[in-house]
Amino acid sequence: MTNSSSGKGSEKNPQNWKEEGNIAFKEGDWDHALMCYSKAINLSKEDNSDKAVYLKNRAAVHLKKNDFKNVEEDCTAALDIVPNDPKALYRRCQALEAMERFEEAYRDAKQVHTVDPGSKLIQPVLERLYKIVQERVQINSQTANKVAQMFKYAFNLSEEKDKRQTAMNNMVVLSREKAGAELMYSEGVVKQIAKLLKVEKNEEIYLAAVRIVGELCRNDLSRTKEILQELGIPWFLDVLNSNNEDRVNSAQYCLQTVLNTLSGMDNKPDSKPTKEFCEQNKKEIDTLITCLIYSSTSRTLSGLGRDAIIELLTKNCHYTTLNWAEQLVEIRGLQRLMEVASELQEYKYESAMEITPSTRAIVSVCLSRIYENMYYDALREKFLNNVDDYVKEKLITPDIESKVRVVVALTTLLLGPLDIGNTIIAREGIMEMILVMAGTDDILQQKVACECIIAAASKKDKAKTIISQGVDILKKLYQSKDDSIRVRALVGLCKLGSSGGTDASIRPFADGATTKLAEACRRFLINPAKDSDMRRWAVEGL
Repeated sequence: MTNSSSGKGSEKNPQNWKEEGNIAFKEGDWDHALMCYSKAINLSKEDNSDKAVYLKNRAAVHLKKNDFKNVEEDCTAALDIVPNDPKALYRRCQALEAMERFEEAYRDAKQVHTVDPGSKLIQPVLERLYKIVQERVQINSQTANKVAQMFKYAFNLSEEKDKRQTAMNNMVVLSREKAGAELMYSEGVVKQIAKLLKVEKNEEIYLAAVRIVGELCRNDLSRTKEILQELGIPWFLDVLNSNNEDRVNSAQYCLQTVLNTLSGMDNKPDSKPTKEFCEQNKKEIDTLITCLIYSSTSRTLSGLGRDAIIELLTKNCHYTTLNWAEQLVEIRGLQRLMEVASELQEYKYESAMEITPSTRAIVSVCLSRIYENMYYDALREKFLNNVDDYVKEKLITPDIESKVRVVVALTTLLLGPLDIGNTIIAREGIMEMILVMAGTDDILQQKVACECIIAAASKKDKAKTIISQGVDILKKLYQSKDDSIRVRALVGLCKLGSSGGTDASIRPFADGATTKLAEACRRFLINPAKDSDMRRWAVEGL
């Protein structure tokens, strides 16, 4: 670090800061040089030639740090004060070339040559950029012809199916190239795709069209915002609302790509958002995630679409990504997730949501992810209160449907943020309600109560409560004629049988009983006549 002994910082004028910055620059101390030139700029009250020098100097530091966007901004500001300054033009030219904006770089290089024809620095740059620009003109011309040909086949429903598919797949490849993406977008491909997908029946063409939109949004902020404006968030959600897994995956990829571009992330697992991007695009990010949260409980949404939305929330709520967990709790997003968590595929009622066999597991992961972000007591309390409110609202009308849904939601919680699930189950009357449901003759109540007991019995302290009240009920359920109840009761007994570990004083069963339970599980497992769900439960018991 360069140190200065030229008096207190508050007494320095812009020129002093510039001189200190020059020393730091010569010594290769880029951070200190950057700070000094920034001080000089901030202290300059007028836009004069001195300020232009400070801006050019700071641009030189940015250039050393490969911060090309800031090089461009500082040089442009310097040129606003002193037009056609060759140094500012040359440094901006270098930054534009590094950002592969070759045409703009060539324009600046030509201007440098005009104002300073004797410059030896600019000549090789001019020759190099001229060659690149000419090649790009030729490529763009060829690409434009290709794009016109592809559009002709892809968007014409009367053309042969094979030709249309080939054209659309070629457009996907082209959209991954910068020049191709720019050309296709300027030719109105997004509008054409939006129109096409209203009537397209060919699944391969449909998927390719959605993928093109995703590629156009990748790593191009201004284009992404324009596409969001043109198509609207409902368009993406409509594509997502499908029972076709490939279609759902392509729409999910599209939405994640939009969020990545808005936040400065990429598709790599360890990618982190850029603070500047998140602040700049906060409105768009907040709107998109809010729409996802509200859509998660849509009664018209497909099960696969719902899973995809909750996976997007799981990925983006964490503090290492978009840090949206606290806001999700604030706008009652937890209640919506608990609504989804309370759904059962086999229990259909008037306002039931469509779910998949994986939905509740996906919700439990999402709830865990959100709870991880409740990093101080007040937030954890807020999380608990939200779940408490959901349970209380459901049990205001203690009909069978409400009880079943509360117990199913609690089972999902116990598979996710266990502390919260255990706290709710410890509330007065909750475990008693579950045990009463397990003791009824209603198959559905027996099934959901068994599953909740199994999840709760994972904790030794809860297992003690269940042992004292529920072992006889589980033994009775194991005598059921319904195999789905028997296997669940069996798993519950296995959990309770192993809860004491090696401590004989708290084992609920006599020696040898757990071996018999394991044998019963094995019989379920190896019986090919049993369905996969029952055999999965048998594995859980073992």
